[in-house]
Amino acid sequence: TIAYGQSQAYTAEGFDQFGNDRDSVTGVTYTIAPTGTTVGPGSCTGSSCTGPAGTFTVTGTKNDAQGSTGLTIGKASSSTMVTATPSSSSVSRLATVTATVSPVAPATTTPTGTVSFFVDGSATAAATVPLMGGVATWTTTFGGGSHSIVAVYNGDANYSTSTSMTAATESVGCTTT
Repeated sequence: TIAYGQSQAYTAEGFDQFGNDRDSVTGVTYTIAPTGTTVGPGSCTGSSCTGPAGTFTVTGTKNDAQGSTGLTIGKASSSTMVTATPSSSSVSRLATVTATVSPVAPATTTPTGTVSFFVDGSATAAATVPLMGGVATWTTTFGGGSHSIVAVYNGDANYSTSTSMTAATESVGCTTT
């Protein structure tokens, strides 16, 4: 098992008709095919294969000889950060809450999917917003007082969920007229 963004290298071993090991075989062509419900193709370059999260069959072929093995590619980790601007405002003034979701190495592609925003420890999301280029933006107003906002990335086909390590704080002062 490897994680999305990693590749798996393969070597082929040759055996004679008696089952005796005859060392590594060169000139093997490797192919990868998805199995089950895996969406998307994998690819092999030389003896190294990779693909999206899912299960695959990797086949090595040389002349008339062929051998196969399974490869499982798990979801990669993600990292989520949240900010609120302005960090202090007045009642009824719009605040923008932004979550940025990044891949954790070795993955490099931009995560897709949605981010849910939770306010003041609520178990129910105040909003769920789609990611666009790895960023989810929620514009809202808050009642008076200090508010803690946590962002939760909900994952996608290749990335696991992640929660912002620190909460953004939005302080709203009351005004009288």
